[in-house]
Amino acid sequence: MKTLKVALIVITIPALAGIVCWYRYTGTPQHSLMLLANAVKAKDYETARYFVDDERIADTASKSVVDAALQRGTKDLKASENPFSGFGVAALQMMAPRIREAAKDNVKDAIRQALSGDDTLTGRASAQQWDLRRLSQLRIEKCVVSGNTAEVLIRGVPQPNPAQLTEVHLRMARVPDSRNWRIDEIPEIAEAYIKVMETENPSAEPVTDSIGSTLPSTPAVTVLSPNRVLEETVPSVCGIDFSNSQIVQGDSSVQLANGAYEKRNDVGTESVSLKNVFCLHESTNQTEHAVVATDWTGCGASCHSSGAVQIFALRDNRPVLTQELDFDSNALGSGATFDDKSQTLTISGRSTEESPDCCPKSLDVVTYRWEGQQFVQTSYKRVPVPSS
Repeated sequence: MKTLKVALIVITIPALAGIVCWYRYTGTPQHSLMLLANAVKAKDYETARYFVDDERIADTASKSVVDAALQRGTKDLKASENPFSGFGVAALQMMAPRIREAAKDNVKDAIRQALSGDDTLTGRASAQQWDLRRLSQLRIEKCVVSGNTAEVLIRGVPQPNPAQLTEVHLRMARVPDSRNWRIDEIPEIAEAYIKVMETENPSAEPVTDSIGSTLPSTPAVTVLSPNRVLEETVPSVCGIDFSNSQIVQGDSSVQLANGAYEKRNDVGTESVSLKNVFCLHESTNQTEHAVVATDWTGCGASCHSSGAVQIFALRDNRPVLTQELDFDSNALGSGATFDDKSQTLTISGRSTEESPDCCPKSLDVVTYRWEGQQFVQTSYKRVPVPSS
């Protein structure tokens, strides 16, 4: 009987400890952000908006936008040496309330798009449908709680992006009479809004392709920062036999054999092929990175293929997927090449222009330079798909 009591105590204490830990976790900002992410993924706008104070965020951001606009406008008018610049400055100041209201509405509209992707909520037929796969790499890097407020640092922002953001800070507050937390300020929103406006309304001539068409601000290459640790233990990341290793991309995982994988069923076929493996050596700190290029093809009623360039580093003798560049390879001339001498990666992927799946018109050719830890975009152009 005594032994049974001891056993019950041994079982009960860890269970109670687990319950206490879980209860504490459900009252943290991290848990509220997880609930927010799940609501966005499920396109549950009503639940998602509970965790975001869009009115306060928009109000704070719009003030920063107006301050920046007035500062820039005043500087430009004074620099123009126009004798009527004083009237222009006064006019800008008179327009400030309207500018702020417009900016506030635009920020709230952007938040609604981010939380729902539903154009019936934004009133725009062109409302952006957010690519949740790109956002899946976001991660909480740091969370500091002080009473009923919290400062949260988010990293893993998809690159490139029109706002040129690499990280996002969230200021959160505990919801009154609740254990939940709500985002009430995002300092980067004002900066992002201004940069996006500059992209949409540039003062310089827009970049054009070889036939004179204006190019989108970002190429058709998705840049992710997965920070995904693989299970195997290795002494060198460049010593991995990737042609006979497990390859992951998003939620997919396949085992290569001699650089290839193929699966057939009644629905169609899926195949993966290893294209290239490059090794980057850093002589200054004696580190190395492996650059692995693969091609993924799926065929059913029709076929589609996508390319991936993945960068691996070594951390505690385990390979870590630190960066991934994905592109549509369903076009002649697509692919990825690396120049070891200049440490540059060139990706040619199918452009996002409107064209039938069978008949791509152009390729986005993007050049990236190695910056020691990741590839950074240096140039981008659009060229016609080669005829043969």
